[in-house]
Amino acid sequence: MPNTTKAAETRVVDWQTNSRARRRSDLRLLGASRPLAWLLLHGFVRNRRDVVRIPRLGYVITGAVACREAATDSERFRKDGPKSAGALLTQVMGDTALLNMEGPDHVALRRRLQGLFTPKFVNELADRALAPIAAEVVADLEAGTTIDVALLARRVTGTMMCHMVGLRLEGEAREKRAREMYKLGQQLVSMVPTDMRELSDDEVAAAKRVFEQLVDGIEEVHADGPEDTIPGRLRELGFDLDETRGVVGMLLIAGTETTSTALVRIVSLLDDTNQWARLQRNRDMLRNAIEEGLRCATPVPVSTRTSAEDFEFHGAKIRRNELVLIAWARAIRDRRVIADGECFDIGREIPRELRLIWFGAGPHFCLGYNLAMRELETVLGALLDGAPELKIVKRRAARKVLLPTWDELLVRRTGGAA
Repeated sequence: MPNTTKAAETRVVDWQTNSRARRRSDLRLLGASRPLAWLLLHGFVRNRRDVVRIPRLGYVITGAVACREAATDSERFRKDGPKSAGALLTQVMGDTALLNMEGPDHVALRRRLQGLFTPKFVNELADRALAPIAAEVVADLEAGTTIDVALLARRVTGTMMCHMVGLRLEGEAREKRAREMYKLGQQLVSMVPTDMRELSDDEVAAAKRVFEQLVDGIEEVHADGPEDTIPGRLRELGFDLDETRGVVGMLLIAGTETTSTALVRIVSLLDDTNQWARLQRNRDMLRNAIEEGLRCATPVPVSTRTSAEDFEFHGAKIRRNELVLIAWARAIRDRRVIADGECFDIGREIPRELRLIWFGAGPHFCLGYNLAMRELETVLGALLDGAPELKIVKRRAARKVLLPTWDELLVRRTGGAA
């Protein structure tokens, strides 16, 4: 279907970039996840300082420029410090979980793993793994079947990760394992305390039991799996089984939890603001719509660091060994760089200061960026192919989770032929 011109598009204004439905949806998600934590964070919406100190917690960085600077400064803001999530990962996954690493070892490991996340490798894998799922989605929508986008998202991300870690499963067994990985990852992430305190012995033991289930099956792939799998590549790099399990565990969580959350939130945003039809008329806006959806949803709303020394940063005096929260969910609404950051607009030109910061920045920029974008493009493309118009018929917010999302999002086709 040909795209409308910009002039034609402006004559058909049937969307609401700042709809009440979207705001109600956001409040439902925050209220179901960890309401006190997110209310605390969003309570600084009107605070114009880049860095705010919260007594008995630490520092919150909210400005877009300041957040990017902190994320790229691994000398003063450390992921391997005692007050960051990295310290908790070490307690459960060991020393090589990527997000608890800094310095030359971290850079070297990322460089050696990068070959498994190049656009060429990801596209070839996606063609094999996701094409059947995408075709099924189109057929189901055209047949009038109601689809649970939340379940679909877990299936897609889990299937891709099953392939990448080399799990020797097929058919229903792989589908089941894909769903299990999402649930286990969500359970593990939800065990992280809001204040980043050290886990107790009982909490560590409980988290390790979940972790063991998450990385089940990695032993065989590490022993003799091919190099185009993550365990096989790590084996060739000299990583022992325990080290490999740490890396794989973190990638499984990042590769299923965050992308699944993003997909569900983007579909919800498109429906809540009546921009599905707009995207149908302008299919070349798909990637921009995804990036705007990632900006608004911010699947990882906060990153944690530990301050490595006493120093001044954007007018605030930061003390050594304090928890620092890089509030991406606030940065993407910084009025100094984006005038209407509360609005979701798939035609927006995202300011340079905000480009891709929802994937992090600096040495910890998301290793799976290409993978996440391909998954999102494939699934949203299939939904667009199967549904000229799409309507959410039921949704249920995930409760007591760290990353706000929809646990159920049922949609159906409501339009005629595209």
